Amino acid sequence: MERRQARLRARAFIQQEPGGPFLLVRHRHPERGEDFWCLPGGWVEPGESLADAVRREVAEETGLTVEPEGLVSLMEFRSGPAAGSVEGVFRARVTGGRLSLGVDPEVETPHLADVRWWRWEEAAGQDLRPRELIRRLAAGQEPVPYTEVP
Repeated sequence: MERRQARLRARAFIQQEPGGPFLLVRHRHPERGEDFWCLPGGWVEPGESLADAVRREVAEETGLTVEPEGLVSLMEFRSGPAAGSVEGVFRARVTGGRLSLGVDPEVETPHLADVRWWRWEEAAGQDLRPRELIRRLAAGQEPVPYTEVP
């Protein structure tokens, strides 16, 4: 059996207040025919903690400074572009900065298309990833602590 090391990603659920607007980043990948909204975050760099990755990635993508407040969900991806990765999602609060669309310095082709605050009623009609986790967190419900994504 071949053994491979899992790649780690870290994302943040950032909500202005309980039940209030939450932050999403729009990703466009025309080469894969994808256009979706997701939580800000990305790959963990070697030697970096998950919490530090959340701080760095959110700043890169949104211009905001955040403080992670706790891990709320862990997802293991089994197929697709994220196959073999494990993603930790943290609740985080804004501590500074100004909202602005950033860039992903790890990729050559720009894919970040927008960043904005959403209410669930507005976001529900969009392609959201991971949809159920975002819905539960936005509603103030307990998230599923572990999910295996086929």
